[in-house]
Amino acid sequence: LNQKMSSTLPKPTGPAPQFFVDHKKGEVNELRNLLNKMVFEKDLQKKRDIIKKAIAYMTLGIDVSKLFPEMVKASRTPDMIMKKMIYLYLVNYAEQNEDLAILAINAFLQDIASKDYKIRGLALRSLCSLKFEAVYSYTQQAISDCLRDPDPYVKKTAIIGCVKLYRRKPEMVEDYIEILYKLLRDGDPLVVVNSINALNELLEEEGGISISRKLIIYLLNRFKEFNEWGQSVILEQVSRYKPKDENEMLDVMNILEDRLSQSSASVLLGCVNVFLKYSMAYQEIRNQVLERLQAPLITLMASSVAAGGYELANSVLSHIYLLVSKSPIPLFQSDYKQFFCKYDEPSYIKSVKIAVLGKIANEKNIQEILTELSEYVTDVNTELAKMSIRCIGIIAIKLPAVSKPVVNQLRGFIGLKIDYVTDETIVVLKNAFRKYKDYVNDFIPIFNSIYNSVHRPDAKSALIWILGEFGELIDEAPYVLELFVHKASSEPDGSKLYYALLGACSKLFFARPGEMQRILGKLLKDIITEVDSCDLKEKAILYYKLLEGDPKVAQHVICQDNSVLEFFEDDVEEVQEKILNEFNTFSVVYQQPEDNFLKKELVLKKYLQEVENEKNAGLIEQTNEAQEEAPVQIQQTTVSNQPTPIETPNLQPEAPPTNAMLVDLEEIFADNTPSISTASTQPTLLETASSSSTTVPSMSAGIDLLSQLQIDEPPVQQPPQPVQTGLNLSENPPMDAMEFQAMWVNTSPQIATSQLYLTLSVAQVGPGQIEELMAQKHIMCLATGGSAEAMKFFFYGKSVDLASVYLMELNVNTLTKQVWATSKSNNPEMMNEFLSLAKNALSSIASLLQINSQQLLLQLSEKKK
Repeated sequence: LNQKMSSTLPKPTGPAPQFFVDHKKGEVNELRNLLNKMVFEKDLQKKRDIIKKAIAYMTLGIDVSKLFPEMVKASRTPDMIMKKMIYLYLVNYAEQNEDLAILAINAFLQDIASKDYKIRGLALRSLCSLKFEAVYSYTQQAISDCLRDPDPYVKKTAIIGCVKLYRRKPEMVEDYIEILYKLLRDGDPLVVVNSINALNELLEEEGGISISRKLIIYLLNRFKEFNEWGQSVILEQVSRYKPKDENEMLDVMNILEDRLSQSSASVLLGCVNVFLKYSMAYQEIRNQVLERLQAPLITLMASSVAAGGYELANSVLSHIYLLVSKSPIPLFQSDYKQFFCKYDEPSYIKSVKIAVLGKIANEKNIQEILTELSEYVTDVNTELAKMSIRCIGIIAIKLPAVSKPVVNQLRGFIGLKIDYVTDETIVVLKNAFRKYKDYVNDFIPIFNSIYNSVHRPDAKSALIWILGEFGELIDEAPYVLELFVHKASSEPDGSKLYYALLGACSKLFFARPGEMQRILGKLLKDIITEVDSCDLKEKAILYYKLLEGDPKVAQHVICQDNSVLEFFEDDVEEVQEKILNEFNTFSVVYQQPEDNFLKKELVLKKYLQEVENEKNAGLIEQTNEAQEEAPVQIQQTTVSNQPTPIETPNLQPEAPPTNAMLVDLEEIFADNTPSISTASTQPTLLETASSSSTTVPSMSAGIDLLSQLQIDEPPVQQPPQPVQTGLNLSENPPMDAMEFQAMWVNTSPQIATSQLYLTLSVAQVGPGQIEELMAQKHIMCLATGGSAEAMKFFFYGKSVDLASVYLMELNVNTLTKQVWATSKSNNPEMMNEFLSLAKNALSSIASLLQINSQQLLLQLSEKKK
């Protein structure tokens, strides 16, 4: 069959196809021939096509570097289109072959001497694009000559070349600064603007260009000559100038007032920035300025939205939100309809508009704003619905006069029976009830049956707080809390629920003791025996200790009156003040200071540079000087074997209390059964949760919580022995800030990173003591910073052969007693040994943060004995 089929198939004719033969080599050689013959070609278009073909090959990744000499010859043409393509080729391949690059440099230098200003500028720009060492001396001389060129295009190109050279060789541009200052008087506006930008970059370490009164007056007189970009640059410089008196300030503002009608957002916001900074010290003028700015900003925002420029509209809205938040007078309240959301707007526009509506709402426009926000609650966009509910809550707290209908509107949202709407409404109601406690009566039927409708952890915590705070009015409160207690251990974020439950159940215990005794007992037992959070355990034990002591003291501590006299919004005054000082920047759009969104490497570099400057000035002591520092005097709460008395007025009787409140508590602990002989043993709250015993002694006998936990006695632990490691560090290793920084910001896989967490075990510690302890293990301190309460150290160590480097950033907070460190090393295998060495060095003042729960309970039991 195979023979038959093969006989019927047609036989191939001609040579076999060659699929893996590189045909491009022939085409490159052909292209070289065309370039050589191009001298005799008279058709300009054909010449351009040959160059285009070479550029096309280069773009596709084909190596056409062999054509370099021919392309240099072809550059001797007056045609600008051919020159641009040839210069693109020369710049691309000059860096790959520095031996041939001298040909390109020579071609550029010849064209810089051309009579055509376009060719001079193009040649200079191409020369400044080369990035290898041999070209910088030629570039420096060419820039120096072109800065004095009579044509403004060439001067502008030379100014940009100064900045490029500064980024590669800063020491080579020092002679240009005086020339750039002279160019500020140039007749061409673009030359002036580029000179300002170049000086700001070259003099960045000195704060930028030197601002003087003469310079500002000169720039303002020529202000209308500049384009929009140039005007924005000028306004930035004007904002840095401080007028000498009020008259000069008003003169500048009068000159710039017509710019408020400018359609350019950058010019308008730059002008607003000048007005705000100048009027900062004059409150009356500032109020007039804010009134004047409303119409231009509204017009700019509306026109941007109408034209589809949503990104620009978002920037303007962010600035409006900042002004509304920081203004001492009400703004935009009559223009509230401009901030109503449209269906086709993106979500980021809607979110800022809703935030502005919450700020500008007042008694006159509240009804329309509330109606508009209520429509957003049923929107398909869940985030928009949540933001609307939060905004309504903010309005309710902000406007007490109209808070009643606003809160009633929130009650209607719960009736919608939409999960995310119900969750967000419960969270908002918690804040509202903190200020308006009387409004809870209208929600009692809802809270009795809303348990199964709450899903988010924060909404559950809010509902628990409401039940604990107003449980005396809500019939089902104890039983709803009991359901939460039973399910808290299975919740994904159970710790937060336990915090809320502990406070709510403890408060409701004093209002409805008979129903809450068993629930509170189970909750305390679950927290102390099952929860991992040490802070939560300590809080539960504290509450139990209070309950086993004087009940009136416990009630005074746990049930403190938390009425809100003044409600503070989330916006931090200091942060907003920083953002206002950074007006017309990304800080306003991000709603946070620029330090928060800088790269971590830049922040570390800035910090290390500051440390290095301080060290050079003699303000930071080196570790090898071994100078002892006095310990910082900080008031600490010392742990004693005796219980610390709680200072409460008239609530510490000399004899065991016998008031009515105590009698009620005795009945509570007895599970509401008649009291019997005081010789009987009393069950604790934890026992009551799991036992049916009803015998109760006198309350004055006290309740021993720890004795009922039946915890096995752990073996007595020996004091920690010094850790023996296989790591030997050099006694005096060399290290400077730049070497530290270069390794710290290195993100390569060869650099290992690890963390260490400790807790202080002493009451007082100073930076000198920490440096001395680390130096005993040959871990040296490069720099220190921070304050007495929050100290920061940069330590380093090197192996004996100096091959392995270990870095550590150590933070010590003497108020919270927390110690945490981040370490990096180029030897990952020895990282654990380095951390062990550091822990051993700090063992006399700090210990591991983790502690076993049984050990904690045993320690507390020993203190009680």
